[in-house]
Amino acid sequence: MKKKKGGLIAELQKKHEEILNSFNKLQETFAIQTIEKLRAQEELRFLQEYSHHIIESAGDGIVTCDTEYRLTSFSPAAQRLLFYRSQEILGNLLHEFFEKPEEFIELNERIIKDGYARNFETTLIDKNKKAVPVMLSFSYLEGPRKNPIGLVGVIRDLREIKNLQSQLVQSGKLAAIGQLAAGVAHEINNPLTIALSNIQFILPRVNSRETRKVLNIILKELMRCTDVTQGLLSFSRETSKRTIEALNINECIESVFFVLKYKLKISKIKLIKRFAKKLPRVMGDANQLQQVFLNLVLNAIDAMPKGGHLYIRTSAENKKFVRATVADTGIGISAEDLLHVFEPFYTTKEPGRGVGLGLSISYGIIKDHAGEIQIKSQFAKNHKRGNTTFTIKLPVCVRGAARPNLKKRK
Repeated sequence: MKKKKGGLIAELQKKHEEILNSFNKLQETFAIQTIEKLRAQEELRFLQEYSHHIIESAGDGIVTCDTEYRLTSFSPAAQRLLFYRSQEILGNLLHEFFEKPEEFIELNERIIKDGYARNFETTLIDKNKKAVPVMLSFSYLEGPRKNPIGLVGVIRDLREIKNLQSQLVQSGKLAAIGQLAAGVAHEINNPLTIALSNIQFILPRVNSRETRKVLNIILKELMRCTDVTQGLLSFSRETSKRTIEALNINECIESVFFVLKYKLKISKIKLIKRFAKKLPRVMGDANQLQQVFLNLVLNAIDAMPKGGHLYIRTSAENKKFVRATVADTGIGISAEDLLHVFEPFYTTKEPGRGVGLGLSISYGIIKDHAGEIQIKSQFAKNHKRGNTTFTIKLPVCVRGAARPNLKKRK
């Protein structure tokens, strides 16, 4: 009886050990599965954070919609582009933001036909009711069974590209006008030269005092016409090779005012020049420096729509620099805009009056001449008069010094 009891206990111990081993294996399996699950969750969280970071950092706007084109997400770049906060716009239908409803219909047809639409140019309306040219790319978001559950889209801002295209078109027009002006000036020059020669030939042979007086008046006006045509020819001349030479800044500025003399007059702007005498010369390209002063004076004229005063001063500074200042009594520039004036395509002018390249080009030219250009401005508030002053410093021409690194600029 004792033997049977001992055998039963041994069998029970064996069973207990088997159950304990099975339990330990189950625990190990559960622990491994838990670790793998935690690892998968961690990887999923990392991928979610990574995807979120990509969307948050993307330069182009990223949006998602349901199958009815109802917005379900709106990235920060999209918010900056259209000035809507995410909570303001989610749930709205995409077609509500199209300037032309027929373009949304065309976009939808492309997506239905191909499953996507790439590089679709259109115009959206932002929160301020302004038109924003954009390029859209949309495709379906697929669910677990490859069924569409929505759409994802990328919105690219085309304003800078459109501005550049507009500038290129404008540059083409200006080049054509320059060629036309040069051609007209050449054609006028020939008869002017003949007329001048004949009057100069006749004058000594005329005895009548009154006739001589009239001929002198005609001669004076013909010579003025010749100066105008020569000025047009000088300004319309375009060369691929830049001429670097010792220049007198006063002469560069004077040539600009010769061309803009009439514009200043009709704009009711009084020009006050204070040129230093015996200025040291600077090394540079006359055409490029003329372009800089032309840009500054045109900006000053635009800043004084009701007229005002334009001050031009030149001086020598420590025998190392030549300083030129262009100051106006216009509306001035706000502190916020002042931070961006030299940035390409940044402009405070009304649409069609400028694309924001004049000052950025001028900045580049002065830097190429190893010089400095600075701006100070006081913005007009409460109908008070403001002012803006540009200061340009160029190094004095020194024998043996390195020449400026001039590039061709248009």
